[in-house]
Amino acid sequence: MMKQMIANRLLKQWVRNIELEDGEQMAALLLFERGGDTFLNTVALKMEGNSGEQKLVVSRMISSINIEDAL
Repeated sequence: MMKQMIANRLLKQWVRNIELEDGEQMAALLLFERGGDTFLNTVALKMEGNSGEQKLVVSRMISSINIEDAL
């Protein structure tokens, strides 16, 4: 449980330190698997579309870490 709390705090701090560019609404962490490897990407998001149908899109990838390589 303690490890989860520490990891949660570290990830929150990581996202809070992202400097957004004009038009970007938020930073986010994206965890995914590809080809047996696990990656943690930091991305910036923005809203696109009209008021009736808006969607979040990735405006820029800030970093990508292969978790297995990092550990």
